[in-house]
Amino acid sequence: MVKFLHFSDTHLGNREYGESFREEDFYEAFQEAINIGLSEHVDFFIHTGDLFDTWNPGNHALLKFKDFARQISDANRGMYIIMGDHDRPKRRDDPASKIFDFLGVKLLDDGAPDARRNVELSYDGESMLLYGISNMKGLRKDLLVEEYRKAESMATDYRSSVLLSHQAVSPYLHPEACEARYDDLPKTFSYLAFGHIHDHVVRDKEYPVFSYAGSTDMTSSSEIARFLKGGKGVNLVEVKGGEVSVERVRLKSTRFQVEVTARQENYIDELEKMHSRYADRFGEKKPMVLLTITGESDREEVKNSLKKLSDQYFFRRVRFDPQKEVSVEEPNMNSLIDYFKAYFGDDSMSSLANEVYETLRDDEFEKARRVILEKLGIDFEVGNYDN
Repeated sequence: MVKFLHFSDTHLGNREYGESFREEDFYEAFQEAINIGLSEHVDFFIHTGDLFDTWNPGNHALLKFKDFARQISDANRGMYIIMGDHDRPKRRDDPASKIFDFLGVKLLDDGAPDARRNVELSYDGESMLLYGISNMKGLRKDLLVEEYRKAESMATDYRSSVLLSHQAVSPYLHPEACEARYDDLPKTFSYLAFGHIHDHVVRDKEYPVFSYAGSTDMTSSSEIARFLKGGKGVNLVEVKGGEVSVERVRLKSTRFQVEVTARQENYIDELEKMHSRYADRFGEKKPMVLLTITGESDREEVKNSLKKLSDQYFFRRVRFDPQKEVSVEEPNMNSLIDYFKAYFGDDSMSSLANEVYETLRDDEFEKARRVILEKLGIDFEVGNYDN
């Protein structure tokens, strides 16, 4: 039997709302994930992308990860990772995670044309295949299904196998933001370990078992509703002879966040109701409250009243909305296409803008030109066009 910990989207270095304590929250969640794996005596760890919050993380984030990697190395455990869209260099450079190969951190797909994507492990006399496919957004997504077919072919030679992939898969995100459909995924692996979507998903009633481990903390208020239902966590996975079992372990260190919407005359009552409902989930950290005051209000009076509650809650900011009686959910910060949709009001234009953006941020100006011409139905091989 092989036992490993699957976690993802840790976004080390993220400083949500510009608060330094939020950056530390992400490190503490990562540390708890390691502690869970070591206490459960896992054979190795897998991380399915967005290890860091950006492709060029700061020195503090790098040093923190070095400490985490050393803990795993000192325990004689391995760590296998792939790149998410946040990890992939935006210009020609090496991924930050490659720095830590001396500590046994193995990047299974560094984005190079000749990248090594697979490794064979052996436990209790049985071989296991790990195969990694880093994020393939933008123009790269046209090659993704082909890469899945290559992986599928290799996995046929193993009873036990794990695919690591960082992609948005339909139907778990709206189709315009996805690189693949569920039916495109390889069917010969034992376990499909995915990253990118921050909510936890597991399909274990069919073969292969599929799971988004989800993020270890929240990078956007759009994650709060799902967090309230299931929290944040990691997957403990056991594989024996191709049979897979997944145990979800909820993280205790993730700071509690909640949204409260009320009028000025009853917001204190609503805060008390929230406290009564969720106090047992606050843990040792001061909870974050995203408060929206609707209707007419005295802003200074509200702000002064909230100062008296600052020892109980951290109020990210107070939103005053005199026009509406309901709060408007913010676009998902992990999906830029939501912003394009809000701006253009058109799915086709939003998809084009998103694809052009993904191409331009990789400095592929000629490819961006071709994308635009293709969308316009112009044959870019014919005629003379200015760049």
